[in-house]
Amino acid sequence: MKKIITKVVGLKHIPWEILQGYEFNDLKEVDSRDVSKLKRAIIEQGFCFPIEIWAGHQYVIDGRGRDEALTQLEQEGYEIPPLPVIEIEAPDRETAKRLVLMRSSQHGRFTQSQLEAFVADIPVDDLDTVVSIPGLDIGVLGSDVEDAVPPDDFETFDDDIKTKHRCPSCGYEW
Repeated sequence: MKKIITKVVGLKHIPWEILQGYEFNDLKEVDSRDVSKLKRAIIEQGFCFPIEIWAGHQYVIDGRGRDEALTQLEQEGYEIPPLPVIEIEAPDRETAKRLVLMRSSQHGRFTQSQLEAFVADIPVDDLDTVVSIPGLDIGVLGSDVEDAVPPDDFETFDDDIKTKHRCPSCGYEW
């Protein structure tokens, strides 16, 4: 049987069979293209990031995509080891759901040039097969970005960038 290794140590580990019975939040749509990338990353690198659960409850704060990827890998004949989890305390389900939203938030923006600089010292030939960053084209890293043509299904967020947003709590604008 093919095996998935886990590279996370020093945390509680829960057998996959038990974790499958937990309720995984349904905040994000699970895209088959992203699941394919996640499966490839898990096969190539092992299971590298713990699943976050609501302490004392069978509710997953962060891990739905990994659940889908591991379910498919298991169906493909991979043995799934006990998985590392981080237990996060919350007094009630409302707070746990707020944690889901916080965990899923992106606090900062990537730019194509920042990404280029960050990966300048690593091979990027197949990075787009395991990495997805909305609004950026991973496939053009290492090439002349100015001449690159994005794929037909590439989503841009230019309209969102032109729109001013204001935080209702603190008034910060972006």
